[in-house]
Amino acid sequence: MSKHKPGQTRGAGDNSLADLAARISEAHRQAMRHAGEAMAQAIACGEMLLEAKAKVPHGQWLPWLRGNIAFGERSAQGYMRLAQRADRIDIAGLSLRDALKRLAAPRRHWREALDAELELWIAHAETLEIGRPEDPRDWSHQDAQNCAVIIRGFDSILHRYGICEPDDCTVCDYERDEILHRDGKCDPNDCLLCYREREANTQRVADSGEVSP
Repeated sequence: MSKHKPGQTRGAGDNSLADLAARISEAHRQAMRHAGEAMAQAIACGEMLLEAKAKVPHGQWLPWLRGNIAFGERSAQGYMRLAQRADRIDIAGLSLRDALKRLAAPRRHWREALDAELELWIAHAETLEIGRPEDPRDWSHQDAQNCAVIIRGFDSILHRYGICEPDDCTVCDYERDEILHRDGKCDPNDCLLCYREREANTQRVADSGEVSP
């Protein structure tokens, strides 16, 4: 497949949500209509969906999708997965349907590697849970941190194999935060990168012995 990215040839747009919605629907129509260009159009569609998702307020993605896009949530997830993971498989000569199927489930050797990683992480997670009270209200600060580590570990494995749920994956959340943070459009009170920058600054002040203002 060509290294050329579909987004580089699109006509100039203002990249507002309304503009993205129109171009997403058009890319979907082109992918359905022209078999020879289907893959490029599908990847372009996925790229724009990811961009739109980063712009939609938290918790409003599905309502926005249903109100503005001419196809369903499952198709949208497939396009976004294709845009994110197409470089991980050989999609040359594949139909759009076959490419989405291949991305939806790991191949056999991927499955074996995935199962092995999950088994190791489950064993590690069990050691982190030793002695932890069942009721989260009784957890210590370390218990809560360990729980977060366990969740991120599972999400990281599933994300790496391309089978995470984008709306419920901490790695996907971080990637969306990166886009908004880089563009200066993040909410400082709800952005993991902003939080980490504040933590790092606090640590630098503590290490230097300076008095924080």
